[in-house]
Amino acid sequence: MKISTLILIFIIIYGCAGPTKINVAVTLNPRNPEVMSYRRLAVLPYSGRFGREFASKVEAMIIAQKDSSGNPYYSLVERAEVARIVDEMKFSTSYLVDQNTAVEIGKLLGARAIMVGSVNSFSVQDNPYQEKRVRCGQYQNNYIKGPYGPITIPVCIRWDPYYVNCVERTANMSVSSKIISVETGSIIYSSDYSDSEKSVACSDSGYAVKSSSELEYVVQNRILNNIKMDILPYKVDLSIVLKEDDDNIKNSKSREKFYSGLEFAKSNRLDRACELWKEAYETDKESVSLTYNLGVCSEAFGDPLLAQEYYKKADKLISKPDKIINDALFRISNIIKNKYKN
Repeated sequence: MKISTLILIFIIIYGCAGPTKINVAVTLNPRNPEVMSYRRLAVLPYSGRFGREFASKVEAMIIAQKDSSGNPYYSLVERAEVARIVDEMKFSTSYLVDQNTAVEIGKLLGARAIMVGSVNSFSVQDNPYQEKRVRCGQYQNNYIKGPYGPITIPVCIRWDPYYVNCVERTANMSVSSKIISVETGSIIYSSDYSDSEKSVACSDSGYAVKSSSELEYVVQNRILNNIKMDILPYKVDLSIVLKEDDDNIKNSKSREKFYSGLEFAKSNRLDRACELWKEAYETDKESVSLTYNLGVCSEAFGDPLLAQEYYKKADKLISKPDKIINDALFRISNIIKNKYKN
């Protein structure tokens, strides 16, 4: 009797609220995974205006990305050593993008690959202009009857146009990058990214146009993020729906564990929720919800192959298509393809 009451309470709580979702961070392989085989990498100064600064940001980005064990994905040649070799060879940054030059420097640095590039354009431009506004040029008093006499209501009968000064500020940036194999001299990665960011404000906006440095920061980081996804494993955040109906859970204790697991999941304790669902699953393996939720557990804790196995089992237990399960099968298939592609 107590168990039935508990389950009813959970049904009311979860039935009235929206679907329970958990956020899962999934690590995907870079869009150019072949680059990862060249672990010893040197980043040379980029050519162009702010090229050296941008190359430093690329280098910092690569250093910051680490695997699950806390180890960097690449062993970077130290910046000071790169600077020493470049200075000794008396090359300007414009020569560093040349493949033969890059290979020569790479051999001296003991690198397997060299990353070079150029900041092709980097500018911030202001475009002043005016926008039309209107304001009341003449009012007329209208009167309505009130409890203590007439009430005056001013009504505009003529609208006059006027203009305010505005500025549109735009930051533009274009960057080319290459990674060259020191052994073969061939280009193993190449990209060209352009980006822009705008900010508009007028004298009556109540706020100022964004500063040049703010806009520059935005465009630089978007380009850096694209380069990161090209050459480094990267994380994406997924919001995954849990199943909350206790379908086919025949054992009363298993049902109690199922709903207790949902409560833990809502409290950001997916670890405990998964333990409870696993215990319940041992006695009720025909439950679509338990099977599916265990797939979510496997996906959340980094085992996409086991997650796919659970999702497929859940799919076989249903007699008609289920959008949540369909989405899960599609999602996990793409994650597996990405994770295990060569």
